Amino acid sequence: MLVRTHGINQRLTKKELRDATKFMSGLLMSKRLCKNITIHIYSVEGPPILDGSKCKAYMIPWDSRPHRSFRIYIDSTRNKREQLHTLGHEITHVKQYAKGEVKDITNVLAIWKNEEHSLECEKDKIDYFFRPWEVESFGYERGLYKKYIQHVKRRNKK
Repeated sequence: MLVRTHGINQRLTKKELRDATKFMSGLLMSKRLCKNITIHIYSVEGPPILDGSKCKAYMIPWDSRPHRSFRIYIDSTRNKREQLHTLGHEITHVKQYAKGEVKDITNVLAIWKNEEHSLECEKDKIDYFFRPWEVESFGYERGLYKKYIQHVKRRNKK
């Protein structure tokens, strides 16, 4: 896995960002898949803006299918813990795109595991936190963070 970091982050070093990204990715994806993925992480001061809305972070695929190149934008003004939680959330989205679980997301339609989800029609509109890809990402973010912290503590004891 190739991980490049961009921008200034006062709370996480570039090495910490790379290590956390590789570790978390390794928990969610096979070695073979990880080997073929490139992730650029952009530390931005203040909340990144996606589709006119401020957010903690966001991830976008940066190539055509099958997606193997990704960009993650993360708010570097948040504390270290929040950034690592958020990184875990975004790495889960990387896994979803890389494995083809999310095939397309537009402003009006999302395809999750070959099932269409309308984001436009009021009767079918799914609240953000109940979207299946977000449920999975929020579910993994805390566990990935805790596993990474345990990993760092074990490594530092050696």
